[in-house]
Amino acid sequence: MKLKGTVILGAIFVGLAAYVYFIEIRGTERREQAEREAEAVLSFTKEEVAELKLTFPNRRIQCVRDSADLWRLVEPIETEGSRDDIEGILTSLKNATIRRTMADSVDRLSDYGLDEPQVTVSIRQKNEGFWSSLKLGDKNPTGSYVYVQKENDPTVFLVSISLLNAIDKNLQDLRFKKVLEFERGEVNRLSLTRSGEELVCSKFLDQWMLEKPIQARAEGDEIDEILRKLYDAEVREFVAEETEDTALYGLDRPLLTVDLSVGETRAIKRLIVGTSKGETYYARDASRDPVFTVDSSLVSALEVGVFDVRDKSILTFKPYQVREIRLQTEKLTLRCLKDSTETWHIIEPIQVRADESKINDLLWDLEGLEAEEFVTDAPKDLDPYGLAEPKFQIHVWLETDSTLLSCGEKRGDQVYVKSNTAPSIYLVDSDVLEHAEKEVSDFRDSKILNFYTYQVREIEIVHADETSHWKKDSKGDWKGLNGRSVTKSDMNELLNDLQGLKAVEFVDEDPPNLTHYGLAPPRYSLTLTFEGKPPQVLYVGAEKSEKVYVKNKESDSIFMVDHKSIDKVRSLSQEQEEET
Repeated sequence: MKLKGTVILGAIFVGLAAYVYFIEIRGTERREQAEREAEAVLSFTKEEVAELKLTFPNRRIQCVRDSADLWRLVEPIETEGSRDDIEGILTSLKNATIRRTMADSVDRLSDYGLDEPQVTVSIRQKNEGFWSSLKLGDKNPTGSYVYVQKENDPTVFLVSISLLNAIDKNLQDLRFKKVLEFERGEVNRLSLTRSGEELVCSKFLDQWMLEKPIQARAEGDEIDEILRKLYDAEVREFVAEETEDTALYGLDRPLLTVDLSVGETRAIKRLIVGTSKGETYYARDASRDPVFTVDSSLVSALEVGVFDVRDKSILTFKPYQVREIRLQTEKLTLRCLKDSTETWHIIEPIQVRADESKINDLLWDLEGLEAEEFVTDAPKDLDPYGLAEPKFQIHVWLETDSTLLSCGEKRGDQVYVKSNTAPSIYLVDSDVLEHAEKEVSDFRDSKILNFYTYQVREIEIVHADETSHWKKDSKGDWKGLNGRSVTKSDMNELLNDLQGLKAVEFVDEDPPNLTHYGLAPPRYSLTLTFEGKPPQVLYVGAEKSEKVYVKNKESDSIFMVDHKSIDKVRSLSQEQEEET
């Protein structure tokens, strides 16, 4: 009995669910759909429209969708149509709704401008032999709506004026307006011919190369920008449908010819540019008959020379690839090496940790170095440029190869440079020579201690024979182990100061006598203890001109720091001194 009751309840539940879905949910959807269709001016499926016809008082435009789902104009001329513009009309027509019914039947259509409508739009759907038409007449007194009437329906409606605006198009609006049709990503060769001189760039894998008039790396971004402007360019005006007299437009002796090789078949797309007409130029796509005009800005973008499209970068590497650097001047050899932990060290003339940010700044400067002028690609003698025996060189080692930049004589605000990877000589901004004035101190790490504040577990300050010792508990509070207390905020301020402590001057390396600096013994020392990491000890010595001598116990270097940067250590030490 229990099982039978459960089955009956289940059946009731399923029935209720079906009722809710089919009657309430689906029923509501159908009613809403019916209401939308009742409000629609014309009800149709946009994707199924095969023909569109716009009839004006003095002209007619007819568009047909072909088997490839492309639109063509068949009246008043046969030519390619603009898919976006034609589909835009269908979208506006599909979305147009009745705002108000004026009359179910009228005797005088002239009262609404429907006896001679501004435009009649007609559509025919696939596999249908009849047309659905809509006449658009005058605007209403407010100008916000237009009177409309369906074919074979005496009712007059009001719809938004936006429908008339969307439909009121001319031949120019609806025809294909691209200057040259191609897919940018498939272009593998670009040729620009002007005044008999040819500039040719070809793409090998992802790298553009100059082929004519010289062979060199090309600037990919510059070529991509040319292709983008060419791809986006649209016809300003169609001048003639046929080109029987090309000389009339200067197309027999073009100002400029653009040839694109596209795809695996290397199909040629050609644009021919003739004489100017005001702010435009006559032009023609070689695969089509019409003569049209293009904007002068497009022609300007295509009138490029070798310098414009040639790759101006001199050194081709990425900063993260560099493993070693050597700066060589008449007075200094500076070598920096990156270890297995990606940390930079100076290894010559001294062995110290390097400043990562300054090394990276140097590498970014080199990676971004660009030629301001190409001097020669085949120098016979390097001496006139000061490159036979350069006064400054930067050698960069990667994992598998290396690059050497040599800097020669200055010419005004520029300097001659050459890399070991090409015979070319360039002129670059003389700012690159700033690196020739660098010292070891410019690249060494100026941080005295290396830790994060959260790592510190204990702090000890030793002054003479007195020691103050604090330990951090599980709550992050600091407890004095010898009875001296300190607030959490004061201790965090101390640690932040120590973490950011930097040398303002590098004084000496491995001095024989630390007494001179007040470091043997130090005035006071500070020890930071960590968990799972060796402690770090800072010795603080004598003061001199608002600066203080300091030394990390693990380093041979003597630094000077601004006395304000260790004020908190000083204050704790002074408190200890006063108590003593």
